[in-house]
Amino acid sequence: MDSTANLMPLSRKSNNVWKAKIPGQVLEEKSIQYTVIKAAAEPVFIDELAFEALCQGPKGIKRLWSRRAELMARDLIARMRISL
Repeated sequence: MDSTANLMPLSRKSNNVWKAKIPGQVLEEKSIQYTVIKAAAEPVFIDELAFEALCQGPKGIKRLWSRRAELMARDLIARMRISL
């Protein structure tokens, strides 16, 4: 399975780090906390719940995908509302 990170916009340098790891491994190795990356994570539909799922590695992958899909759908629905 491809890395979860491949489903998110990453720089070439970041992608090279992530591609050889299982989801969450980089976060654990670098002791990355959600509060530190919140500003960068939220625009790509990673909230605290999605981050926690990502940190669980393969066990959390379906929960991560579901949470991100929910966040994306909410965003799209909000963008489609028209006020006249």
